[in-house]
Amino acid sequence: MKNTTVNQILDFHSQGKTNIEILELINDDTISIKNICSLINRKGLNSNKHKEITITNELNNLIIGSMLGDGHITKEKNYNSKLSLAHSIKQESYLKYKFNILKKYELVNKFCKYKIHNNRYKNGFIEEVRFKSKAHPIFSNYRDIFYKNNVKYIPNKIEELDEFGLSIWYFDDGNKTKYGYQLNTQNFTITDIKKLSLLLKTKFNINNTIHKNKTIYILSDSKDILTNILNKYSIPCVDYKIHRKTSPV
Repeated sequence: MKNTTVNQILDFHSQGKTNIEILELINDDTISIKNICSLINRKGLNSNKHKEITITNELNNLIIGSMLGDGHITKEKNYNSKLSLAHSIKQESYLKYKFNILKKYELVNKFCKYKIHNNRYKNGFIEEVRFKSKAHPIFSNYRDIFYKNNVKYIPNKIEELDEFGLSIWYFDDGNKTKYGYQLNTQNFTITDIKKLSLLLKTKFNINNTIHKNKTIYILSDSKDILTNILNKYSIPCVDYKIHRKTSPV
């Protein structure tokens, strides 16, 4: 191991970085977790542990809402999981909104922009923004909750969904229709979609139906209920998803 790399590792360790964080920061494919652990042990030091984080209602619902929407939690072989979030470039400020929430809990890594090749688009690619959280036991726990056999599914945890979490879910995977709204739940099983449909009705009094294409359609008589919830948490780049004419509820 080069002296410069050794000094980098020890410097990051002195800053309180965990071994996983050090590995990500030095960005050297020739270095492994075992190398870092071995070096720290040889120096008579103890590896830094993950910072204890209180799971607030805000953090809980950001994760739940994201998991109902576009979010993904990685499965890592030798260390803790990460929350992975991505959106098109048009929703960059919306992703930064989520990024800044996680930043308060010191759970974020770099915010990145990518060009993804896709022949469906005129220029042959689509621009995307994304980031992964830091590896942390919190995300390993949510991974265990939201995945079965490596497939995302709907657990009882969704009963903790509040209006903020609902807005995250919708801004991720929803769109307005002529008379109401639609949630794009096609990637879930029909059993899971029925759970979501029931939750919308019982917890938020939002009438809805499940369409044959496995989407949830919010009926016109509940349009204003969802509109008023979304208006509380909207930011400009997702305003186009909201019906603007509302009535008191």
